[in-house]
Order: sequence, then C-alpha cells, then structure tokens
Amino acid sequence: MRQIPFLRRLRLGTIALTIVAVDFASKQLAAAFFSANRIDVLPFLQFRYVLNRGAAFGMFAESGDVARSLLATISIVAAVVFTIWLLFYRRLAVSEAWAVTLLLGGTLGNMVDRLREGQVIDFIYFHIGEYGFPAFNVADMAISFGVLIIAINWFRAERRG
Repeated sequence: MRQIPFLRRLRLGTIALTIVAVDFASKQLAAAFFSANRIDVLPFLQFRYVLNRGAAFGMFAESGDVARSLLATISIVAAVVFTIWLLFYRRLAVSEAWAVTLLLGGTLGNMVDRLREGQVIDFIYFHIGEYGFPAFNVADMAISFGVLIIAINWFRAERRG
C-alpha cells in the first residue's frame, strides 16, 4: 500500500473544500432558478427545488427540531472524524484518501445548509415516468461516491482473504 505524504493530504482537504464551494453555489443557483419552476433537462432528468428537513432521502423529515439538531450534530462529528482520518491516519491508501475526501466535502456541504437553514436544498431529480429517485444535490453525490469507493475497497479486501 502506497502511503500519502501529509502535504498531499492537505491538498485533498482543499479538494474537499472545493466540493463544498461547488455544492453551495449549485444550491444557490437552484434556489434562484428552480424554486418556482421545474426544468426538464432530459426525459429522465429534472432540476427542481426541494427542501429536505430530514436525512438521506428525506428520512426523519417530519421528526421536528430535536431530530434536525441531532442531524446537525452528527454532521459536525462526522466532519471531524473524516478530517482526522484524512490528515492523520498513517496507513491511508490512495483510494481511501479519495473516498474520505469525498465524504468530508459532501458532509461539510450539507452541514453548511443544516447549520444555516435547518434543512438541505436538493435539486437533481431522476425519474422514469411517475417513478422517481429522491432529489439530491452535489454533496449527496460526493458522499455516495465516497461510500462506493470504500465498499469496493472492502469487497476487494474480502476477496483477497
């Protein structure tokens, strides 16, 4: 396993912050342009403005202020854990570093919304006819790809024994 020098890890932190900036800018654009309209981009892709007061896929959306505070707290703790993992874990492989970078950027992106507004802006919506996947955002994509990389690494390690 090739270990990553500390300065390169700091650069990955910069990439995580870039994810936060792109996520924030895209959500501001969604609020400005899609809040009153739905825009069909492709027959299966639509941009629409959705406020998500819950967690992933709207889970716990109706749970009230205590749940929203808990989600914000979990986001903060996760961001701290991902930062420590990225900067200080000695045996961090390159693919793990990218996964943690994506997880950190996505977590921070949604955390900004939770702390500012108590909710997250989602705006990307995939559907086939009446059946659709819950709306999501750039931060959600980063988190999903980070989890996917970790899962692939885990399955590869399991196959090797």
